[in-house]
Amino acid sequence: MSKFNIKLSYKNCCILKHALRDKIVKKEELLEKLKTNKETKNECLYYLNELGYTEEQANNTLKEFDKEYDKLSKGLDEEKRALAVITEEMIKASYKHGRAWYKPSNK
Repeated sequence: MSKFNIKLSYKNCCILKHALRDKIVKKEELLEKLKTNKETKNECLYYLNELGYTEEQANNTLKEFDKEYDKLSKGLDEEKRALAVITEEMIKASYKHGRAWYKPSNK
């Protein structure tokens, strides 16, 4: 896999990290709702729309539940790994510069 060596401000790193974390939370909520089948179609459509799906894409997603569930689940795993890497890199960078200004949150 290709790697990028980019320089970002602490603020931009935090924005990216929190955006990814929020996306992960939304996906986890959606997967839980799809898995338990306790929620109505409209609520699942709402979460799919929150993840950027169009109405047509969201309807197709609900129709092909099993395939999409696996796809969303794999994507979630990749995003969780990316979040862990970003967090680790932020910790390394803070110590490399002689100060431990980054403390990961429990969220």
